[in-house]
Amino acid sequence: MAKAREFDAEIIVQNANNDDQDQLNQVKYLLDEGIDVLLLVPNDYIKAQSAVQMAKEREYL
Repeated sequence: MAKAREFDAEIIVQNANNDDQDQLNQVKYLLDEGIDVLLLVPNDYIKAQSAVQMAKEREYL
């Protein structure tokens, strides 16, 4: 985060408190906001695959 701030990057932190559905909703929100970079720390990497897929699809829009 410190390195990103050096470049005046806006940092948005979301915490789903180990709730996979909430994390998915947060990813949707962030993608809708037009973020440039998504760093995802999933509670369950299998369930997080849909979030990764969403981000991949948005990359080309």
